[in-house]
Amino acid sequence: MKMRTLVGICLIVGSLPLWGGGAFIISQAIDEQNRQEVQRRVTETQCLRHLEGIPTAQVQNSGKLTVTVSPVAVPMDALATVSTAIMQCPTRDLVEMCLGDECDPTRKGVVSLVMKFDPTRGG
Repeated sequence: MKMRTLVGICLIVGSLPLWGGGAFIISQAIDEQNRQEVQRRVTETQCLRHLEGIPTAQVQNSGKLTVTVSPVAVPMDALATVSTAIMQCPTRDLVEMCLGDECDPTRKGVVSLVMKFDPTRGG
């Protein structure tokens, strides 16, 4: 057997563990993506449950979330509600927040809190 043939066979056989390692790394990356997707769905469900648990809240979910809390008795508590909602919903971005008596067009003169959330970009 020629020396070049022997070296070529050794290199091919030596590369097989590297191919196996590459396949293992790719399978782990795919598995991690699946775990992250499952975690995102669980987090989204927890977010919706939290928002629906806000007293006097009406949640509209059509891809974009709109949460209306009316009437608001203590505006400082409403700001705490917004902060908690942001923390409980990491899969959503707060794009609009209104606190006042002109936020809910169906209830003029009543202090209301309206929060609008969009899905997080890139996530």
